[in-house]
Amino acid sequence: MPEDADVFPVLLGLAIYSATRAELTSAHELSGRLLDLARQSNDPVWVVEAHYARGVGFSWRGDFREARKHLELASESYRPQRHRAHLALYGQDPGPICLCRGSAVLWHLGYPDQALARMEDALVLAERLAHPFSRAYVLTWAAWLRLFRREVAEAEERIDRALTFATEQAYPFWTAMAAQQKGWLSAKQGHKERAIAQIEDSLARMQAVGTHVTQAYAMGLLGEVLGSVNRASDGVRLIDRALDQVSRTREQWCHAELLRLRGALCAAAEPGDCREAEISFRQAIERSREQGAKSWELRAATSLARLLAEQGKRAEAHDLLAPTYGWFTEGFDTLDLKEAKTLLDKLGA
Repeated sequence: MPEDADVFPVLLGLAIYSATRAELTSAHELSGRLLDLARQSNDPVWVVEAHYARGVGFSWRGDFREARKHLELASESYRPQRHRAHLALYGQDPGPICLCRGSAVLWHLGYPDQALARMEDALVLAERLAHPFSRAYVLTWAAWLRLFRREVAEAEERIDRALTFATEQAYPFWTAMAAQQKGWLSAKQGHKERAIAQIEDSLARMQAVGTHVTQAYAMGLLGEVLGSVNRASDGVRLIDRALDQVSRTREQWCHAELLRLRGALCAAAEPGDCREAEISFRQAIERSREQGAKSWELRAATSLARLLAEQGKRAEAHDLLAPTYGWFTEGFDTLDLKEAKTLLDKLGA
C-alpha cells in the first residue's frame, strides 16, 4: 500500500535508533512490524532491511541462533544494484553490514574460522561499494572480531584503520566504539592506566552521542583492567552495575562473559574464598549454553576448570572442560582453544 512506503523507512530508522540506545524490547517489536510489512509487500529491498533489523536485534539480545537465521536470510536476498538505489533513503548498505554482523554471530556460536572468512567477505564488499558509513560500520566490526579472538597485533591494525576512517568521516558513534577497543588494546599491551582512561573516555563519548549498546561490555573490560591493578573489589562493583544494566536493557549478548569476568575478579579479590567466583563461573556456563554461545562457554569452562584444579579437583576440572573443548571443529589456532587444550593436557597428565 502507498502509505506503507512512507511507514517502512520510518519504522526501520526507529528500530535502529532503539537498538543503539539498548532499548531492545522496542527494537524487537519494531523489527517484527518491519518483517510483517516486508512479507506482505514482497518488496525485495524491504525483505533484506527487515531481516537485517531483526537479526541485529536478536544478536544484541544474545539470541545468536535467531540472529544467524535472519542475517543469513538478508545476505541471501541482497543484490548490490537493487540496494544502491535506496542508499539515500536508508543511509547504509545492508550487504556488507549483514555479513559483518553475521560474522560476529558465528564467532559467538563457536565458529571462529568461519567468522573470519565472512568478515573478510564483508570488508571486500564494503571496499568495493565505497559507501562511507557502511565502510565505517564494517571496519569497526572487523576490529571487534579480532578483539573477540584475542589477536592483539591483528586487532591493533583493525582498530587503527577503523578509528582513522571514522575520525576522517566525523562519525562520533564509530569513534566512540573504536576508543573502547583502544582501551582493550592498551590493557593487552600492558598500558593499564592508559587503558582505564581510554575506556572511561569511550563511555563518556557513548553517553554524549546517546548510545548504550556495548556500554555494559565496556564496563566489563574496565572492571577486568581494574582487577589487574589491584582494584579487584572496584572491578566487581563495576561489573555488578553492568549486569544490572544488561538485566534492565536485555542487551544480553555479553551476559555470560560479564559473569565470567565477575568470577575472575571475585577470585582475585578473595583468594582464600572461591565460592563466589565458582558461582559466577557456573552461571556464565549456564547462560552461554542457553544462548548457544559456545565461545563464551569455552572461556567460562576454562576459567572454572582452572579454579577447580587449583583446589585439587583435577578430575572434576577435566570432565567439565573436555566436552566443551571437544565440541569445537575449528579455530584451534585461537588463544581460547589453545589455552583450553593446554589446561586439558595438564589435567590429563
